[in-house]
Amino acid sequence: MDYGMKGLIIDEPWIGKILRGEKVWEMRTTGTAVRGRIALIRKGSGTVVGTTSLVDSIGPLDMIACRAHRDKHAIPSSQDDALLRWNHAWVLEGACPLVHPVPYEHPNGAVIWINLAESVAQAMVADHGTSCLAGLPRPARPSALKPVGNTGQTTIAARSSTADPFVGASSLVPVAKCGSWFGPHLARRSGFTIGAKGEEFICAEYEQALAALRAMPVPRWRRPNGNGNWGIVAGVHWSHSYELPPL
Repeated sequence: MDYGMKGLIIDEPWIGKILRGEKVWEMRTTGTAVRGRIALIRKGSGTVVGTTSLVDSIGPLDMIACRAHRDKHAIPSSQDDALLRWNHAWVLEGACPLVHPVPYEHPNGAVIWINLAESVAQAMVADHGTSCLAGLPRPARPSALKPVGNTGQTTIAARSSTADPFVGASSLVPVAKCGSWFGPHLARRSGFTIGAKGEEFICAEYEQALAALRAMPVPRWRRPNGNGNWGIVAGVHWSHSYELPPL
């Protein structure tokens, strides 16, 4: 199957905010006719770090509208002058970080869009599954990442304890020193709480929470102890879920 897709180059801190669900408007100087699932490329990294759906293009917006929708574009008031020029909102939905960043070949002169080779998309499928790509039978949903506090996460390759070529990365889960592991049983009413203390956020869905954990230098999540109190634990290694005790 041909998974050809376009990649949008975005600098930090904006791409990190998009992947964490803190930013759903990417502000640009002009509108765009591109629609559908696109890849997210961290500027200067040479890698695809996630995907999202580009669903609309709004603008030009005046300063009143830009200030009124600060919760969507996440540009602080100290940078309001930039909004006089960057006044078109590219509306994003369903941002999803990749388990492992996927390298691509950057053509000379490319500063906004990259037409990704099919091999790049295939690598994304092998690592993350087809849900990250365009042309799926089910529509992209709004992001399930809900910030709890300030998040300082960056997307990096997670360390794996296995080299089994026949089992996808999606079967790997983090295991804490106490032996507890991150599984669907840890869902609470609002979802799964992950991240270090003071940097926690909630993922409504298990697969998104697992992908975010794999992107952390040290995966951390909340789980109940023997007294039923929910505390943060840190993963010390990765194991295949089928090798762990049943939930």
